[in-house]
Amino acid sequence: MHLWYLVLLFPLMVHPARAEIKDIRLSHDATPTEQPSPTRDDKNKAKQEGRQYDGIDHLDFEELFGESDNEDSSPDVVDEIDFEEALIINEQNLKDPTSRRAHLFARFRGMSRIQRLAMVNANFAFDLYRSVCSSLRNDENVLLSPLGISSMMGLVALGAKGETHRQIFEVMGFQDLVNASSNYNSTTVHYLFRRLIRRLFHHDFGFVLKTASGAFVQQGWPMTPAFKVNAVHYYVADVHTEDFTDPDTSKRISRWVNRVSKGRLQDAIQRLDPHTILLLLNCVYFKGQWEMQFPKKNTALQIFWLNKKSTIEVPMMQVKGAFPATTDNRLACEVVQLPFHGDVSMFIAVPHELSTGLADLEKRLSSTVLERWLKEMSNISRQVVIPKFHVHKKYNLEKHLHELGIKDLFEQPANLLGISSNPELRVDTILHQGSITVDEEGSAAAAVTSVGFTPLTTQERFLADRPFVFAIYDHPTMSLLFVGRVTNPLKP
Repeated sequence: MHLWYLVLLFPLMVHPARAEIKDIRLSHDATPTEQPSPTRDDKNKAKQEGRQYDGIDHLDFEELFGESDNEDSSPDVVDEIDFEEALIINEQNLKDPTSRRAHLFARFRGMSRIQRLAMVNANFAFDLYRSVCSSLRNDENVLLSPLGISSMMGLVALGAKGETHRQIFEVMGFQDLVNASSNYNSTTVHYLFRRLIRRLFHHDFGFVLKTASGAFVQQGWPMTPAFKVNAVHYYVADVHTEDFTDPDTSKRISRWVNRVSKGRLQDAIQRLDPHTILLLLNCVYFKGQWEMQFPKKNTALQIFWLNKKSTIEVPMMQVKGAFPATTDNRLACEVVQLPFHGDVSMFIAVPHELSTGLADLEKRLSSTVLERWLKEMSNISRQVVIPKFHVHKKYNLEKHLHELGIKDLFEQPANLLGISSNPELRVDTILHQGSITVDEEGSAAAAVTSVGFTPLTTQERFLADRPFVFAIYDHPTMSLLFVGRVTNPLKP
């Protein structure tokens, strides 16, 4: 058995510049057939549905979603432009709104609305990944959870107005989705996040994927009632009242994160600024079992190339079986797909060139590349050799989001009147913390797998013996759950 554990911690701290109070409510244009308007009952239900974790509520998915909230995966019509026109639009001129919509029409054709949201989420994820990588040394490992980041930014967008809202929607790619159809509006994005969260976290597909989101508000601070209700309705994020001047608050929230992450994140909040007004947290926990397991007896020390001149010995896991793989000559890399039980896979892309191959590959990663890999893969018997590794990372994303174009959110005055009536709120810090472990943990019985092999003369070998990129991908929704790189398997 092979187990993956991946956890995301995403705190967002909002500070006030002054305490003037105005009574301004959150509002969105809604499509009546898609978005049920939250009622007083919804608001009361949000307070009552939950389990107690160290005094902090954790919303119950079973109660929130229920069996009547069926997922509709049928394709939606994108009616902005004729498909024939989309075919002749120059894709190099995507800054032009008409060209961009035409390009999206071609990409969105045949996709469900959830898949369309997942596509723009993935494209943002790779932009953010490149920004993070550019700020690090070449030998540092990287780990990001696009799903957690995008859903939390969607939650922030619920309360953003004016230019602040526009920047979030543009950079995250949400506006691309809205522009794709005259039937879409900003609330459609939040509605689809609700559907995506339900699809990924509510069902049992053979893997464990759990999330917990919370908004922690300083006692006595005015919060917009609609934001509280919509946070639960669309993002399953409950709103709690805390005293950030109390040193025990950070310990209490850390215990909640530790409980939700199954012990994978400890002391997540070590210190809280006593001036904090709002803390947004999102924790994602993933545990998967390989369809084709790595026998422990096959693990052995082998050479891993850090660069052209330096090598280290690392534990390398080995398994033989039929795995989809391809050689991408355009990006000069080898790619393998390692399936988990439950329609989720890990992709590993190993560049051919040791010196500049990883950087060249990272520059060109996109949702289109992932889709092309899937189409080009052939499923034949091969030996797969990959290192055991553990990556644990924490980033402040404020610099990177600012670099990508989300600027007003971090400056005075950010327009967050949908969250609070205080007109001077701004975001102070956005922290992203994740942890992933790849090894062969499991019972002896689970490690036995019967596999049919082709003759050794026709077998191929996939070897990850140098820095590589990895991604975890949910096939039905086309969602990029996690993305990262391993440059040194012995480092966190």
